[in-house]
Amino acid sequence: MVKARCPNCNSPTPELPASGVCKQCGSFSTDWFIYDWPAFVRFKRYHVVLNWIVLAMSLLSLLGNVYFGMASIGLWIASLFSFPAIYDLSNSYKALKSESNYQGHRSKDVTSWIPLI
Repeated sequence: MVKARCPNCNSPTPELPASGVCKQCGSFSTDWFIYDWPAFVRFKRYHVVLNWIVLAMSLLSLLGNVYFGMASIGLWIASLFSFPAIYDLSNSYKALKSESNYQGHRSKDVTSWIPLI
């Protein structure tokens, strides 16, 4: 069972309703607050690993451009992926460090920018 809270009326529920309709106010939402710290940590650690992989690949493409004389625009563009990876990596580490400030998470908090590549 996962505890949840309605985003409209802030009423807590013992479980996340499958229909997305709050029993208190009757409003529909797909963006409920979910209270599941272990699942949140699992997603954030996965994001950390993926971001480190993206950073390593972007470093390799940058090294390929600079040191080996490859003048490919694709490799230069691949090295630009380091900026969102660093930003997401810092946010993930900050979220993992602040368990005492955890107030629940939404579905957008456990998504990553990586599928946009």
